Amino acid sequence: MRLGPPLGRLLYRFVGRRRTIARNNLQRAFPEKDLNNIDALVRDHFQALGIMVMEMLITWWKRSDQIPAKIVVTGQQHLQAALAKGKGVLLLSAHFTSLEIGGALLQRETQLTIHGMYRPHENPVFEAAVKKGRQHWFSQMIARDNVKQMLRSLKKGLIVWYAPDQAYGGRNSVQAPFFGHNVATNPGTSRIAKLSGAPVVPYFPIRKSNGLDYELRLLPALENFPSGDISDDATVINQLIENIAREYPEQYYWVHRRFKYSSDPIK
Repeated sequence: MRLGPPLGRLLYRFVGRRRTIARNNLQRAFPEKDLNNIDALVRDHFQALGIMVMEMLITWWKRSDQIPAKIVVTGQQHLQAALAKGKGVLLLSAHFTSLEIGGALLQRETQLTIHGMYRPHENPVFEAAVKKGRQHWFSQMIARDNVKQMLRSLKKGLIVWYAPDQAYGGRNSVQAPFFGHNVATNPGTSRIAKLSGAPVVPYFPIRKSNGLDYELRLLPALENFPSGDISDDATVINQLIENIAREYPEQYYWVHRRFKYSSDPIK
């Protein structure tokens, strides 16, 4: 784990395109920060990415009980209350750098069965490795376009982990505010919640400042969700993610072009 920050500094030097994407994203998200502060945040973000790589290796190749981390779970009662309704739970998360280890640690701490949605990789070798690694902690991995399987899992009363926050430029996307900009947003959370009746419980794994310990933050199930207006629902979700990203800005996945399909002109 201590190799993570120096690996991140190495990545910062050699992946110029991703460094530029991160800088542009952060400038759009935090226009009040000067260039020196933005560059410092980019460097911190790359150190977080380096730790993420180490977390992935540890999570994929070790059992969760072999991860020597101190864990604080907050809001577990919200997850239990949602499960008690008997319709399964859509565990709403986002692409933070502690994403991989966050799933393993939640399963370890709660001992609950969790199925995970993911995007299959085009490379079959990498796809097999990722799927096998994640099945150490998710009982089943479900391709993100396999909605029928997701609904079957929810119907069984299980937890389905879902992170819909990356740029989604399809015809079915909606524009919703994120850090003061309208961005293309996946409305799938509303549709799945409507079809299944499952409560939506936000979940954010947060890496503590020492880079070794974690808070697993579960929030109350979303009220009046879905509301009947997918744009309003997308706004609610984006705001939840933005709140955590503002609290821990170095940990959000800024090397992804989140503003790619923004309706706002790039300044």
